[in-house]
Amino acid sequence: MWVAWPMAVVLVVIIASLEARRRQTASESATPTVQLQNLSELAAKGYRLPNGVMPTVKSALYVDLGVKESIEAVEDTVTFEGTRSHLGSTLLERSEEIVPYVKRDVDDELRVAVQRGGFVLVFGPSAAGKSRTAFQSLAELPADTPLFIPEIPEGLSYLAENRDALEDSVLWLDDLDRFIVPGGLNAAIVDRLLGANGQGMLILATIRGEALSAFEGADTLSTDREARSLIRIGIDVLSQVNHRIEVRSTLSAEETRSAQALSSEDTRIRQALRHREFGFGEYLAAGPQMLNRWTAAGDSAINPGSAIISAAVDCRRAGFNKPIPREVLRSLYREYLEPNVRDYEEAKNFEKHLQWALSRVARASSCLLPKGDGLYLATDYLLDRTLAGVGPLSDLPISEAVWSPLIALSDTATLFPIGASAYLSGCSDVAIQAFQSGAQKNEKYCMNGLGIVLLQQGDNIQGVEWLKQAEAAGLTEATMNLAFYEWNDGSQESALRRYEDLATNKQYSPAMMALAVIARKSNEESVEEHWFRLAAESGYPPAMHALAQILVDQGENDEAKRWYLRAGAAGHLGSVTSLAKNYEDQGDIVNAIQTYRQAISSGDMYAISLLGQLLERQRHFDDAEEVYRRGALAGYLPSMLDLALLLSDQGLMEQAELWWRRAAEEGAPAAMNALGNILGNRGDIKEAEAWFIKASQNGYHEALINRDKLLRSHKADSDVEPWYKPYFGITEEQ
Repeated sequence: MWVAWPMAVVLVVIIASLEARRRQTASESATPTVQLQNLSELAAKGYRLPNGVMPTVKSALYVDLGVKESIEAVEDTVTFEGTRSHLGSTLLERSEEIVPYVKRDVDDELRVAVQRGGFVLVFGPSAAGKSRTAFQSLAELPADTPLFIPEIPEGLSYLAENRDALEDSVLWLDDLDRFIVPGGLNAAIVDRLLGANGQGMLILATIRGEALSAFEGADTLSTDREARSLIRIGIDVLSQVNHRIEVRSTLSAEETRSAQALSSEDTRIRQALRHREFGFGEYLAAGPQMLNRWTAAGDSAINPGSAIISAAVDCRRAGFNKPIPREVLRSLYREYLEPNVRDYEEAKNFEKHLQWALSRVARASSCLLPKGDGLYLATDYLLDRTLAGVGPLSDLPISEAVWSPLIALSDTATLFPIGASAYLSGCSDVAIQAFQSGAQKNEKYCMNGLGIVLLQQGDNIQGVEWLKQAEAAGLTEATMNLAFYEWNDGSQESALRRYEDLATNKQYSPAMMALAVIARKSNEESVEEHWFRLAAESGYPPAMHALAQILVDQGENDEAKRWYLRAGAAGHLGSVTSLAKNYEDQGDIVNAIQTYRQAISSGDMYAISLLGQLLERQRHFDDAEEVYRRGALAGYLPSMLDLALLLSDQGLMEQAELWWRRAAEEGAPAAMNALGNILGNRGDIKEAEAWFIKASQNGYHEALINRDKLLRSHKADSDVEPWYKPYFGITEEQ
């Protein structure tokens, strides 16, 4: 499941004391008191200080906090006097105008959560409006509340050490995955910032749903054990969340009414409402336009500017989520051009093409973001679309050219993610190089990763030695990996001792899970339930889910429901869906529908398919369409297929064709075949035949028969080649 670590996430973390918060608003001239030694020290720790001044709730521009800028209007734009870029009184200092805020359904819930305090998590798809929604909630804080905006993960421990001097302050984190690295954010730092009672400071975070799933939906007992350490850190951090709030990419009926009320004042909102094929926030943030610029109308491999963007995206795919120096991009970009283009004089004009990549699309976002003097970062949106299978790099492996420069740039915080990404990309030699670099610096996660890779290459002596060094450095996961190796190597008594020590003495939940799995394989049902229950009671979501499944098999549905709900509340994707399926199997359709919706809100895309199918069986076709459309707009391929089929059944062929085409372009053979049928019926024979052939080449053999029927209906039989030829490559003579 590891493709690139960290994954692109839009995260905002706001920390502010609630119990001691001053309720009055500061005066215009008030200067916040920051009880650190000085601002220069803060800057040295990697905190952003716009214009050399400590930002506050009143003074911070929305762009300072990662809120995406909006597209320019292409129609009769209305100029707003008094449009504000922040929550204070100063108007925008630039000519652009922020789109008026469209009230979201979660606003009131978010305000209540902010006032209650603790750890609040706002999640949803990329460009759904999470950061803007969280930004608006800052209005609940006193205007002079300081905002700490770290740009590197290492600075968080410094802030935690000074937590007692930072009451009534805000910490804003952008891209959580950049901070969950060795030496970055962990549960201990969160504990310190929250305070002893968990209410000392407010943490308000936003995170992309797929990134949330990468942590909490991961199987921590999977064979990809080199990724387990950081996943576990992420799970521990997210387990401290008190409130989860979803911002969806599509607008609800009430949100749509709010947007329509503003659409007469702002052309951009009208445009977004018209383009229902995209998410509302995605369209306003120029997401589709950014993707079009990168692809350069299909010519990205001959466009040097597109090649620069590709190099920056590939660096993020490779696990390096820090900004890339200009000279590294200069050394890489020609690798993404076709060989016959690389030596053109025009292609060598790097600075010119860099400026093209940096130029904003529709006056909103740019594909490449400047991040300091000569440093650049590919946007989250382009990375997200690539990981979803869209864009110039979606079908390509990470370029071999990126590994060495990235390893040379890396410190202990990024060597492990690069090594893990390289390993899962099939570049074991690169993974070893990255892990060795970190291990030589006594980085225990790299020791652990190096041990795993060496073991899988058959170097058991060195592999075990590195795992033991990581174990000696205090990495619990290394002990787990040693136990796993010993169990499979025949040293089961030693493995059991390690598992039992971890489970009994260190209360390590994954070890309890391992003992439960061992008991299951031995048909020791009572022992299996014992360990799953202990792990569940210790707060481990996968164990809660497993225990609930055991209880369902025993007919203990009421207790199973409680554990499913606890697992779902703790972020285990699939638990709420399993509960909904249990309701459905029992014939409780009302609770099943309600619970499926809860599962979808938690980010489980599979629940979309199950709910839509249930609604269709209940003949609630409009509701089913709404559910499928939500998944389709989020890029979920099964929802695209379900939506296209439902629209086809309703005779809405123009809309159906749109989704058949999008699913076909995403690689769904059934959609390729359906699109071929639509095009053939319309008389677009050449394109229809191409889709039939592509579907057959992807295993949908019925498409060859459809192609044969299509050609025979438009040609004399003697002019039609054998139906099997495009697939099997067989000639008539053979």
